[in-house]
Amino acid sequence: MKKSKTTVLIAVIAAGAGLMVTAAAGASATAPSTVSGDGGDRIGIVKGDGSSHAKAGGLNALWKGQADKVLQLELSGNRIGVLKDDGILFVKEGSLDALWNRQATHVIQFALSGTRVAYLADNGNAFAKQGAVNATQWTTEADHVTEIALS
Repeated sequence: MKKSKTTVLIAVIAAGAGLMVTAAAGASATAPSTVSGDGGDRIGIVKGDGSSHAKAGGLNALWKGQADKVLQLELSGNRIGVLKDDGILFVKEGSLDALWNRQATHVIQFALSGTRVAYLADNGNAFAKQGAVNATQWTTEADHVTEIALS
């Protein structure tokens, strides 16, 4: 598939399935695509300029800007996560206007599913936590990891 700077990748959360968006052509994303989540009615996009947007409800709902300089966007139920180009992971829960909660630094890829958040650090270690988005206790899952996924 030929890529252009106007390429927009879309993640659609449909009942029982979740999809994640990685950055569009022209961005420096290296995060692989994964499937995770537990359903919902949101759509999220990352544009070629790194801006991310989401909408909830019908397909004709209005877009709401989420964050800039985004490499990866993931949706799961009422949670939205973004990995910014500086390696910082943020997750928020609730409305599209909810406040972001900083999760981790030195992140190269992440996954969301239900109340779980997992990420792959730039040193190859994989971490996960469960519960509130502002929970601070992470469990080291493995080292020498190349990708992480949740279900």
